[in-house]
Amino acid sequence: MREDSHMFERLGAGAIAISLMAGSAMAQDRVFDFEGFTRVDIAEGVIATLHPGPFQVQATARRGNIDRLVIEQDGDVLRVERRAPVIRSVLNSTDRFEVAIHMPELARIVSRAGAVVTSDVPVTDRFEGRALHGASLHIEGAASEETTLSASGGASLQFEGRAGEADILVENGSTMRLAGDCTDLSAEIRAGAHLNAGQMQCHNLDVSARAGADAVLYGDQTAEVNARFGASVRVLGDPRVENSGHSFGGAVRFN
Repeated sequence: MREDSHMFERLGAGAIAISLMAGSAMAQDRVFDFEGFTRVDIAEGVIATLHPGPFQVQATARRGNIDRLVIEQDGDVLRVERRAPVIRSVLNSTDRFEVAIHMPELARIVSRAGAVVTSDVPVTDRFEGRALHGASLHIEGAASEETTLSASGGASLQFEGRAGEADILVENGSTMRLAGDCTDLSAEIRAGAHLNAGQMQCHNLDVSARAGADAVLYGDQTAEVNARFGASVRVLGDPRVENSGHSFGGAVRFN
């Protein structure tokens, strides 16, 4: 009887462990009451999707405790991030938090610290998108008169739409891909970064690349291009070259 009792104790402990694991695997959902924001900041590995529509914010914890997800509003800025626990564990590192955001218009989006963000929300006439520190940002269907895009710290940014006057910065091993059209494009690419803007049909280009960076761009009217310190730039579209220079191992190619 004593052996049977120990066996039931072991089985009971195992059943409790299985029950806890099953409970933690269930998705947890929360809906937040925020409105009036036009700028969004996503961080700490959170996966976020932004869609057009009336204001609505819904969060889901596929793995991990949803209480570690912090969503707050400061004026017109909505901030979403994961609160790091005091003691990190293997379970904490596998958190998967997803946030669905609906909003009528977007003025600025920042994706940082490993976040993954996609947006097809209509943008304002002046729009800014930033991807930082290993994060990913994908912007679709944008149409703006002035667009500022930057990627830094190994981040990835993809933009599809009408950029108007575009100001671009790609640095520190980051990548950026642009598609659509613009009037004027000013770009700085440096420190091993990559810019693929061959599908972004622009009129006028002003490009500076250095420190092992590389870029492909399209311009059909004018181009000013400089490449230095091992950088490489290729220009498509057969624009009129107003200024072109390369030094210290840099290279510039047209068509």
